[in-house]
Amino acid sequence: MANPRIIRLSERKPKTLRRDELSEDLALRLCRKYSHAVTVEFPTPLNEDRWTITSQGWIGYLPVSPEFSVEIFPHILIDNLFRMLEYAYRLKNFKILPGTIRVKSIQELFDRLAHVLADLAIARRRRGLYREYVATSDDIPFVRGRVDFARHVQQPWRGRLDCEFEEHTADISDNQLIAYCLEQIARSGRCSEATIPHIRRAYRMYASEIAVPQFDAKACLGRLYHRLNQDYEPIHGLCRFFLEHLGPHLEYSGDHTMPPFMLNMDRLFELFVAEWLTKHLPPSLQARVQETVKLDPTNRLQFHIDLVIYDRDQGVPIAILDTKYKRPKTPNTADVAQAVAYAESKGVKTAVLIYPERLPRSLEITVGQTRVETLEFDLTKPLEESGSAFLERLLAFL
Repeated sequence: MANPRIIRLSERKPKTLRRDELSEDLALRLCRKYSHAVTVEFPTPLNEDRWTITSQGWIGYLPVSPEFSVEIFPHILIDNLFRMLEYAYRLKNFKILPGTIRVKSIQELFDRLAHVLADLAIARRRRGLYREYVATSDDIPFVRGRVDFARHVQQPWRGRLDCEFEEHTADISDNQLIAYCLEQIARSGRCSEATIPHIRRAYRMYASEIAVPQFDAKACLGRLYHRLNQDYEPIHGLCRFFLEHLGPHLEYSGDHTMPPFMLNMDRLFELFVAEWLTKHLPPSLQARVQETVKLDPTNRLQFHIDLVIYDRDQGVPIAILDTKYKRPKTPNTADVAQAVAYAESKGVKTAVLIYPERLPRSLEITVGQTRVETLEFDLTKPLEESGSAFLERLLAFL
C-alpha cells in the first residue's frame, strides 16, 4: 500500500487549504471521527473558498482513511513534551530515560517510549516475573490443599479429587497488563522497523506464560507496589500512557485497520503540573489532585478542581490551582469566575490560574474575598528553570 497523504499542522494554529486540496468526503470523515480534536471550516465565499483545519488542544497522528491522515505537532519543543511525560506518568525517578533526549516528531516519541517499555519488560522477565498466591480449584489425582468431599462422594469412581488450593503464579494482572499493552503497540503499526521486533519479542516472553485479557488505562492506577514489585511502577506508567493515547482501531475496508495516536495537551499539562508540585512543594504543603466538591444532595452538580494546596500540619486547604493550557492575551471572565467559585467551594481565599507561558497581560485582582492571580509554568523554556521560577512566585503568593 502506498504511503498515505499527510496534512501537517501545529497545535491550535489554523491550517488553510485550497478547495481542491481536500475532498468533501474526507473532510466529513475527519469531522465525524475527530470532532473532539479538530474543527473543520468548509470553503465558502466568506473564507476565500478555502478549508481551515484547527487543532483543539490535541496533538498526534489521526488516520482518516488508508490514503489520508492528519498529523498535529505540539506548540512546545518535543524535548519538553518528553520531560512532561516523564513527570505526568511518574517515570523520572526511575532513571529509565536517557539524560539527553533528541526526538524530532510525535512518531519518534512513540517509537522511543515503546522501545523503553519493551526494554523494561524484558529486563523484568529475565529476573523473573512477580508472582502471587491465587486461590484456585481443580480435580486432580492427588490431595492438594482442601478436598471438596461433598463433590467427590457424588462421583467417587472418577479416581480424582476436587481440591481447593493456592497456586503461586505469574498469571496475575501485574503481568497481564504489560502483555496486553505490548500486544496493542505491536498491532498499532506505529513502531519503526528497528523497534517492532523488540516489541514482539517482549510480548512473546510474557504471552508464553500468562493469559492476555483486555485492560483499559484505568487499570494502571491505584496499584499496590512494595519491595518485590516496585520496579513495575514505571512499566505500568508507560502502559497507562499508551493505553490512554492509542485510540480504537478504525475500520476502513476489508481487514485493514489503523489506530490513532493522540495526546490531549490540556490533560497532560494538568498532570504534569500536579506531579511537578507533588515532588517540589516544601514539606509543609501538600497538593491534592482532582478534588470533587458536591454542590447538591443528589450529587448531580459537582466541581472537579485541578489542584488544591493544603497545609499539611493543619490539614486545611489554603488555595486552589486551575491549569489552563491556552495562550490568551489575558484571562477571560469565565476562567476567573470558575476559579473564584472553586475557591469559595473549598473555603479558601486564594485562586491561581496557571498558563503554559507568560501572558501579555497578567492578572492579580480581588473578587469579593478571593485573590486571583495568573502564573505561568513556561513550557517554551527548559522545564527545571521554568519550574523553579513558577514555584518561587507561587509560594510568594500563598
